[in-house]
Amino acid sequence: MHDGYRNGQARVGFAKAMKPPPAWLKPGVRVDYHAIIGGPVTLESATVRSGPHRMGDHWSVWLEGKASSVDVEAVTRAKARP
Repeated sequence: MHDGYRNGQARVGFAKAMKPPPAWLKPGVRVDYHAIIGGPVTLESATVRSGPHRMGDHWSVWLEGKASSVDVEAVTRAKARP
């Protein structure tokens, strides 16, 4: 299987143009986390611990209650709950 490297050299010129993360996604904001992007909410009203950071070819954030960072595509603004 081809792993994207040739003679020990990394491939270049294949980087995707990344769109910026949502402007509203900042530390302290409450979000709903979806383990499956577009699926049901799996963690309600989690607090963003750190602003978006780049992980490879996507943006991630750290959430309270999660052991690792999550893709920004997996979070939505928290809905007001009664």
